[in-house]
Amino acid sequence: MAGGRGWSMVGYRDATDHERVEFAKRCVELYRSIFAKRCTPALGHLNEDGGPLNDACYMWFDWLSDAYIDFEDVSAPFPGQEALVDACRQILKIGHPACHEGALHGLGHLSEYYPDQVRAVVDAYLKENSEKSVGKSLYKYARLAGAGKVL
Repeated sequence: MAGGRGWSMVGYRDATDHERVEFAKRCVELYRSIFAKRCTPALGHLNEDGGPLNDACYMWFDWLSDAYIDFEDVSAPFPGQEALVDACRQILKIGHPACHEGALHGLGHLSEYYPDQVRAVVDAYLKENSEKSVGKSLYKYARLAGAGKVL
Protein backbone atom coordinates (compact mmCIF):
# COMPACT_ATOMS: atom_id res chain seq x y z
CA MET A 1 0.00 0.00 0.00
CA ALA A 2 2.95 2.31 0.44
CA GLY A 3 3.76 4.79 -2.25
CA GLY A 4 0.42 6.59 -2.30
CA ARG A 5 -1.24 4.14 -4.70
CA GLY A 6 -4.28 3.95 -2.45
CA TRP A 7 -7.37 2.06 -3.48
CA SER A 8 -6.17 1.94 -7.06
CA MET A 9 -4.19 -1.11 -5.94
CA VAL A 10 -7.46 -3.00 -5.60
CA GLY A 11 -9.11 -1.45 -8.63
CA TYR A 12 -11.01 1.03 -6.53
CA ARG A 13 -10.42 3.88 -8.95
CA ASP A 14 -13.00 2.23 -11.22
CA ALA A 15 -15.52 1.52 -8.45
CA THR A 16 -19.07 2.83 -8.54
CA ASP A 17 -20.13 5.62 -6.21
CA HIS A 18 -22.11 3.09 -4.17
CA GLU A 19 -19.04 0.84 -3.82
CA ARG A 20 -16.94 3.80 -2.66
CA VAL A 21 -19.49 4.64 0.04
CA GLU A 22 -19.71 1.01 1.15
CA PHE A 23 -15.92 0.75 1.29
CA ALA A 24 -15.76 3.90 3.44
CA LYS A 25 -18.15 2.23 5.87
CA ARG A 26 -15.90 -0.85 5.99
CA CYS A 27 -13.00 1.32 7.11
CA VAL A 28 -14.72 1.66 10.47
CA GLU A 29 -14.71 -2.11 10.89
CA LEU A 30 -11.03 -2.26 9.91
CA TYR A 31 -10.18 0.22 12.64
CA ARG A 32 -12.41 -1.51 15.19
CA SER A 33 -11.42 -5.11 14.52
CA ILE A 34 -7.76 -4.79 13.49
CA PHE A 35 -6.12 -1.49 14.37
CA ALA A 36 -7.74 -1.05 17.80
CA LYS A 37 -6.77 -4.58 18.81
CA ARG A 38 -3.26 -4.74 17.40
CA CYS A 39 -1.78 -1.22 17.30
CA THR A 40 0.30 0.22 20.08
CA PRO A 41 -0.64 3.65 21.49
CA ALA A 42 2.32 5.20 19.59
CA LEU A 43 1.47 8.33 17.59
CA GLY A 44 2.84 8.78 14.10
CA HIS A 45 2.62 12.57 14.02
CA LEU A 46 5.11 12.56 16.91
CA ASN A 47 7.37 10.13 15.02
CA GLU A 48 6.82 7.49 17.70
CA ASP A 49 7.67 4.05 16.36
CA GLY A 50 4.68 1.78 16.66
CA GLY A 51 5.64 -0.44 13.77
CA PRO A 52 4.12 -1.02 10.34
CA LEU A 53 0.57 -1.59 11.55
CA ASN A 54 0.56 1.73 13.39
CA ASP A 55 1.89 3.37 10.24
CA ALA A 56 -1.04 1.92 8.29
CA CYS A 57 -3.50 3.09 10.94
CA TYR A 58 -2.09 6.62 10.85
CA MET A 59 -1.76 6.92 7.06
CA TRP A 60 -4.76 4.85 5.94
CA PHE A 61 -6.74 7.80 4.64
CA ASP A 62 -3.72 9.19 2.79
CA TRP A 63 -3.32 5.87 1.02
CA LEU A 64 -6.96 6.03 -0.02
CA SER A 65 -6.71 9.49 -1.51
CA ASP A 66 -6.30 8.35 -5.11
CA ALA A 67 -9.86 7.00 -5.04
CA TYR A 68 -11.25 10.26 -3.70
CA ILE A 69 -9.58 12.86 -5.87
CA ASP A 70 -10.99 13.86 -9.21
CA PHE A 71 -7.78 14.56 -11.08
CA GLU A 72 -9.74 16.53 -13.68
CA ASP A 73 -10.81 19.00 -10.96
CA VAL A 74 -8.87 18.50 -7.73
CA SER A 75 -10.89 21.20 -5.98
CA ALA A 76 -14.18 19.32 -6.44
CA PRO A 77 -15.50 16.79 -3.91
CA PHE A 78 -15.38 13.25 -5.22
CA PRO A 79 -18.02 10.57 -4.57
CA GLY A 80 -17.51 8.91 -1.22
CA GLN A 81 -15.59 11.68 0.50
CA GLU A 82 -18.55 12.59 2.65
CA ALA A 83 -18.86 8.93 3.67
CA LEU A 84 -15.23 9.09 4.77
CA VAL A 85 -16.03 12.03 7.05
CA ASP A 86 -18.70 9.89 8.69
CA ALA A 87 -16.33 6.91 8.91
CA CYS A 88 -13.76 9.10 10.67
CA ARG A 89 -16.45 10.32 13.07
CA GLN A 90 -17.24 6.74 13.99
CA ILE A 91 -13.56 5.79 14.32
CA LEU A 92 -13.13 8.62 16.83
CA LYS A 93 -15.55 6.71 19.09
CA ILE A 94 -13.14 3.74 19.26
CA GLY A 95 -11.14 3.96 22.47
CA HIS A 96 -7.63 3.81 21.03
CA PRO A 97 -5.22 6.72 20.53
CA ALA A 98 -3.75 5.38 17.28
CA CYS A 99 -7.27 5.04 15.83
CA HIS A 100 -8.11 8.57 16.92
CA GLU A 101 -4.94 9.86 15.29
CA GLY A 102 -5.67 8.06 12.02
CA ALA A 103 -9.21 9.42 11.88
CA LEU A 104 -8.06 12.93 12.75
CA HIS A 105 -5.41 12.73 10.05
CA GLY A 106 -8.04 11.74 7.51
CA LEU A 107 -10.35 14.52 8.66
CA GLY A 108 -7.56 17.05 8.32
CA HIS A 109 -7.24 16.20 4.65
CA LEU A 110 -11.00 16.02 4.09
CA SER A 111 -11.44 19.51 5.54
CA GLU A 112 -10.47 20.93 2.15
CA TYR A 113 -13.75 19.62 0.71
CA TYR A 114 -16.00 19.52 3.78
CA PRO A 115 -14.72 22.18 6.19
CA ASP A 116 -17.98 22.62 8.09
CA GLN A 117 -18.60 18.89 8.53
CA VAL A 118 -15.01 18.24 9.59
CA ARG A 119 -15.05 21.11 12.07
CA ALA A 120 -18.29 19.77 13.54
CA VAL A 121 -16.83 16.27 13.95
CA VAL A 122 -13.62 17.58 15.49
CA ASP A 123 -15.49 20.01 17.78
CA ALA A 124 -17.65 17.14 19.03
CA TYR A 125 -14.52 15.05 19.63
CA LEU A 126 -12.89 17.85 21.60
CA LYS A 127 -16.06 18.37 23.62
CA GLU A 128 -16.34 14.65 24.43
CA ASN A 129 -12.63 14.22 25.21
CA SER A 130 -10.59 16.38 27.51
CA GLU A 131 -6.93 17.16 26.95
CA LYS A 132 -6.24 15.08 30.03
CA SER A 133 -8.17 12.05 28.76
CA VAL A 134 -6.58 11.84 25.29
CA GLY A 135 -3.26 13.53 26.02
CA LYS A 136 -1.99 16.97 25.20
CA SER A 137 -0.42 16.05 21.84
CA LEU A 138 -3.50 14.23 20.47
CA TYR A 139 -5.78 17.02 21.69
CA LYS A 140 -3.59 19.59 19.90
CA TYR A 141 -3.51 17.39 16.79
CA ALA A 142 -7.32 17.31 16.81
CA ARG A 143 -7.41 21.10 16.77
CA LEU A 144 -4.98 21.15 13.84
CA ALA A 145 -7.07 18.56 11.98
CA GLY A 146 -10.20 20.65 12.44
CA ALA A 147 -8.39 23.51 10.74
CA GLY A 148 -7.05 21.30 7.93
CA LYS A 149 -3.47 21.66 9.12
CA VAL A 150 -2.18 18.11 8.97
CA LEU A 151 0.63 16.85 6.76
